[in-house]
Amino acid sequence: DALPICQGGWDDYDHQNFLKIWTKHKGKPIYIEEALEYLPSKTKDDVEQHDKWYQEFLFLEERKKEAIQKWKDKKREEREKMFKQQGKSKEVLESECQIGRA
Repeated sequence: DALPICQGGWDDYDHQNFLKIWTKHKGKPIYIEEALEYLPSKTKDDVEQHDKWYQEFLFLEERKKEAIQKWKDKKREEREKMFKQQGKSKEVLESECQIGRA
């Protein structure tokens, strides 16, 4: 079975322990020694590589959120523009109808 990509190839147990310790130390390098105690099957290099992967994952998650927000903002602006144009079209049509009656 392939391991979930959102866990950097680590199983759930190891990744959750990594996250618990990483969060406790706010990602400061001092966490690595404690992580090794909780992750006996991992080497220091394994933990450092997972940290690198996790930093990239967080960065990409943030970029994803920004892209989604940008898309939502663009859609909202397009919708507002369309409503304004529809409102102007209605005003023009009403004014033309009034001119035709005169």
